[in-house]
Amino acid sequence: MANNYTFFSTTLRIPDGTSPQAKKIVEDLEDAYDNESDDGESDELGGCTVEIDDTNVTVYSEGAGDIDVAVSIFQALLDGLQLEGPLIFEWAATCSKPRPGEFGGGAVIIRRGKETVAMDTSSWATEYLAKETTT
Repeated sequence: MANNYTFFSTTLRIPDGTSPQAKKIVEDLEDAYDNESDDGESDELGGCTVEIDDTNVTVYSEGAGDIDVAVSIFQALLDGLQLEGPLIFEWAATCSKPRPGEFGGGAVIIRRGKETVAMDTSSWATEYLAKETTT
């Protein structure tokens, strides 16, 4: 049996003096995700670790991160702190065994008040080849 992993680490620069507000935004998200848990156990915001200092918020995963949760964290911070962005968030998907189709990654562009734009490597390659064969 193989294990799949999702790794990422992205830092959002925040203005001086906004770290208390950033911490409150993240705490509110933690409360919302705790309330949604079916099994009564917290998974620390979908396997994401959040570190906040005076000028940065870093969200990372050591292998079990949920991309959608990470994007939600950054979207909430951009919206709540009224930061323009954009923020580019990237991830890597890996596997403990060399199985075809189990490696890849992707990226998301996150902006305040706008829909996110995302791509993963498998979809990108498939779409590129489809366009190439039709032209």
